Amino acid sequence: MPQELWDQIPPQVQAALWIVVDSYERRIAVLEAEVAAVRGEVGELKARLGQNSQNSSRPPSSDGPQVKRKPPREPSGRKRGGQPGHPGHQRMLLPLEQVAEGDRVQADALPALRRGIAGE
Repeated sequence: MPQELWDQIPPQVQAALWIVVDSYERRIAVLEAEVAAVRGEVGELKARLGQNSQNSSRPPSSDGPQVKRKPPREPSGRKRGGQPGHPGHQRMLLPLEQVAEGDRVQADALPALRRGIAGE
């Protein structure tokens, strides 16, 4: 509003207008906070709506009928497990100096142990 027009308004009316403007500014601030909260909630709900068993921990039975499943993979021709030439991973043995106590087992006693366990 131009200053010349504002100066023509009586002071009581100017004060009333400031009160109205102030109340509207407070109301706008409250509504902006509510809009921000609702936008956050909508974002969370959209994220939950986009979840299925492929991108979350939900079971496949919770997917709707519209979800398309990937076709099963074709077999590669290799056997299961470790492949030839792949370096193995094993737990390292302790040096003998760090071993407190060891068990001695005779190689020829192993079949007898097996028979004793199987016979029980």
